[in-house]
Amino acid sequence: DRASARTRESRAKKRGSCIFIDDRGNTRRVREIKHCMEACRARIAMLSGRELVVVVNRGRNKVEKFRGKIRDMYDAVFTVEGEGGVSCFSYSDVLTKSVRFLDGTAR
Repeated sequence: DRASARTRESRAKKRGSCIFIDDRGNTRRVREIKHCMEACRARIAMLSGRELVVVVNRGRNKVEKFRGKIRDMYDAVFTVEGEGGVSCFSYSDVLTKSVRFLDGTAR
């Protein structure tokens, strides 16, 4: 049984999917990017309400830092309320590391 599980995992990696086991013990294939998006949403949900330092890479050596809190979360985007108002970012910005979060309570 373990050998068959290993072969399924190796085949899934070749196809660009990942295998995970659900609550019932069944193996399921999910496209890797979708799985990563769900994990990204869960991590951002855990950060909501905390004081954060948001580091945004705007490209061409333009990096912006500001303090804020995650205000709302939607299907494709989330909003951060900061010193200069409300900013909107997508979850793919976090996955591509264009937006990073640092602990806002540490000095």
